[in-house]
Formats: sequence, C-alpha cells, structure tokens
Amino acid sequence: MIGADTTSFDGRDAVEAARHVVSVMERRLAATIVKAAEAAPEPPKRCYVGGAGEWLARRAATRALGGGCVRSLTEKLGREASLCGPAWAVAWLAEGAPDA
Repeated sequence: MIGADTTSFDGRDAVEAARHVVSVMERRLAATIVKAAEAAPEPPKRCYVGGAGEWLARRAATRALGGGCVRSLTEKLGREASLCGPAWAVAWLAEGAPDA
C-alpha cells in the first residue's frame, strides 16, 4: 500500500507484506533455477549460492534442486569473499566460462 500510515498499516502488516514478498521471490527464483537446470546438458552436480541474498538463493535452490547439491560460498570462503562471488561469476561467464 502506497501512502499508508500507522493507523492503516502497522508492524504486523509490514511483516505479513515482507513474508509475501519473500515467498514470491523464492518461487520465481526457484522456477528460474528449474528452467536453467532443465536446459543444461546434464543435471547440476553442485549449486553454489553466495552474496547478500545467499539466504534466499539457498532456499530457492533447495526448493528447485533439493538440498544435496546446494553449497554456501559463505561457509566455504567466508562472508567477505561470498559477497564478491556473484560479481566473479558474472565476470567468469562474460569471459566465456573457461573450465575452472
């Protein structure tokens, strides 16, 4: 709701709205992960999640692929390196994704 104030939109409303947004984002991200996995020549063996949205990416990837292949860059490399992970991945893909 745009232009709401505390008489029409309280803390409980804000929490409910935030939960709804997270649910929609998770479903959309999971659907995109499923499409990418289906387009791949073989099922993914691992799915690395990282960055500031790692918590959401982990939930979506687990929903889409199951939890067994989902790996955390934060757990593997630490928070600071994980925050750089998505930027590194984009650069790697832009260079033609050489075998790593």
